[in-house]
Amino acid sequence: FGRRLAAGVRRHRSAGAMRRWCDNVNEALCARALTRRARTHHSARLARQSFTNFRETARACRRRRFVGRRAVRWMRTHLVSRVFCGWRAEVNEVVYQRYQRAVATAAHATAVATRALKM
Repeated sequence: FGRRLAAGVRRHRSAGAMRRWCDNVNEALCARALTRRARTHHSARLARQSFTNFRETARACRRRRFVGRRAVRWMRTHLVSRVFCGWRAEVNEVVYQRYQRAVATAAHATAVATRALKM
């Protein structure tokens, strides 16, 4: 699956651009999977909510430099690979929650660090 996605990527892209591209693709795929789960349960609000939440958390964690890398890498290894391995949606939901918790703790750590630096 991964190879088929990467086929469209030109080889001479920089590593950073490549990583960003991967993050964007994964973000879209995960968000779509989560939205699809919500849609199967006929809850448009939940679908919209999970989609926007996901996009915002992913974007936020990419905006923060040192947090982002870890959280996004975690997401890339756990979320995407699993979403398409035919895992049950409930499991994906759990994984997604775990990802959000990771983002939250990372954000908290950043806040603490900045506060410590300011003092």
